[in-house]
Amino acid sequence: MASISYSDGRATIQFVDADAKRKSIHLGAVPKRTAEAIKLRVEALLNAKITNTPVDRDTAAWLAGIGADLADKLAAAGLVAARSSRLLGEFIAEFIASRLDVKEATRTPVPRCAWPRTG
Repeated sequence: MASISYSDGRATIQFVDADAKRKSIHLGAVPKRTAEAIKLRVEALLNAKITNTPVDRDTAAWLAGIGADLADKLAAAGLVAARSSRLLGEFIAEFIASRLDVKEATRTPVPRCAWPRTG
C-alpha cells in the first residue's frame, strides 16, 4: 500500500490514494525505524479512508501525540483533517454568535466593567 524511498538520506512515504493519485509525504532525515513506523500509520489511515471506517485506537492515540509539522503533512496528503487552532476568545465569540436558539440580547457580548479597584 505504501512505500518508503530514500534520496540523499531523506525519507519519503509514497502511496496511492482512494482517488488513484500518487501522493507523497516527505519526512526528511529520520531514522529508518521511524520512517517504517510512520509508514505503518499511514497505511492504517489510508485503509480507514478507503473503507470509510474509523481508525483504530492505537492510530488515533498516535495522531493525537504527533507534532504539528507531521500532522500538517498528513493533512496535505488528505489522510486526516487539518488541525485548527484558535484563541479561547475567538472560540467563545464564534460559539455565542452561532447560538440561534437564544434571543439577540443574550448573544450580544457584555462589555467588561471598568470600575476602579479599591485595595
